Amino acid sequence: MTTRNQENSKNLKSFMTKFGSRYTIALYLLFSGVDYLFYREFFYEFFVVRLLVVATLVGTNKVLKLFPDRDFKFAQYVCSVPFAVCALSLNYMVMRIGDPFTSYWAGLAIVVTGLSVGFAFSWPFYLFSMALNIVPLFVLMGIYYLKNPIISYFLNPTFLVSVSVVCVTGRWFYFKLSDAEYLSRLKLAEEVESRNRIIEEKTEESIRLNALSKQFSPQIIQGIK
Repeated sequence: MTTRNQENSKNLKSFMTKFGSRYTIALYLLFSGVDYLFYREFFYEFFVVRLLVVATLVGTNKVLKLFPDRDFKFAQYVCSVPFAVCALSLNYMVMRIGDPFTSYWAGLAIVVTGLSVGFAFSWPFYLFSMALNIVPLFVLMGIYYLKNPIISYFLNPTFLVSVSVVCVTGRWFYFKLSDAEYLSRLKLAEEVESRNRIIEEKTEESIRLNALSKQFSPQIIQGIK
């Protein structure tokens, strides 16, 4: 039976392959239409940023295919790169727009939610990736606050933290149930293996006794039993 880390590694690679599919990429690039409608002066700049994220996704899948047998830790390092690039690119867009109340922060909420659904990162990798979404936004709003002390600048970052708390809690419960299910399967596999071992031993013993029965009398065989 595969180990828990092997299962998580397989899960992570599978989700990253789907995440980097042409359909997901096309959907992501459709947001360039929003750039054009609302922030036309940044359209080309943001389009290049989005292409950088797409290139990172494609490159990540290429690396995973080149090294299919590497361990779970390697898979986590590779798969965390596109999330980091996506988070930093969104924070960059918010900074370039220069509006503390821009709705582009919602992109970070989407990334946070995506991190929490299906991707089997270990807790250190998961929380670090979450922090890459939240911390830069708080720092940016802190800079705005120092220039003009309006507390509502922190409204969007605080809401992002609230979304993150919900995601972290949901993920914790999910993996608790998932771990319990894995342990149940592991116990069942051990029981099956134990029974197969007993059956194999009894079969070998039966074969041995049948071979002896051809050489000795029934009384001797009964004494051996």
